[in-house]
Amino acid sequence: MNQFASRDQVSSLDRIAIEDFGIDILQMMEIAGSSFARIVKNFLKDLNHKHILVLSGAGNNGGDGLAAARYLANWGSEVKVILAKTDLKPAAKHQLAILEKMGIESTVSPVKLLKADLVVDALLGYNQIGTPKPPYDDLITQANGMHTPIFAFDNPSGLDIDSGNPSYPTIRAHTTITLAAIKKGLVAEVAKEYVGNIELVDLGIPRIAYEKTSLDYPFDGSNLLN
Repeated sequence: MNQFASRDQVSSLDRIAIEDFGIDILQMMEIAGSSFARIVKNFLKDLNHKHILVLSGAGNNGGDGLAAARYLANWGSEVKVILAKTDLKPAAKHQLAILEKMGIESTVSPVKLLKADLVVDALLGYNQIGTPKPPYDDLITQANGMHTPIFAFDNPSGLDIDSGNPSYPTIRAHTTITLAAIKKGLVAEVAKEYVGNIELVDLGIPRIAYEKTSLDYPFDGSNLLN
């Protein structure tokens, strides 16, 4: 059994949760978004009138960020969403539609990132391999140049979750809020300056799914990072 997950193990864990147990993407996304938002709230203390910039990719990682944006807005922060692309996957599109009905502003890259109290990196998830391509590279570079705390969803965009090797560019996160399992690249020595603090979120995936993927179940209280 392994404490830290490879890309293949995380992919298998997601597949088993969906196909064997009927836990759908939107269900996991909702837990991810609310948990992420609570961690941000604990960091900022008071969310009222705090400016939070959510950088959202087109896939499920972006959808997680959009779900978090809803909670952060509900709790008093002023949220602005920057979309890397307009051709979103179905779950991310679903989350964006909710935000639009709430009247939350979104802009499509290319765009100049403005000052914020915190940046949410929900651009590229664990399936990303190699150097981020446009427009992701520009958004990552701009975010790093803002000198604002960045909270990354699952992994800092640009970081390889198997090796921990950063590409150019890679998000330099204050905190990485990783989902379901700690990816082995996040704890690599070379990744430390990009990952920052690590928080682990329980998506409610059954213990047996971890056993099927040769992963230790990380939520029994004895080996949690937080």
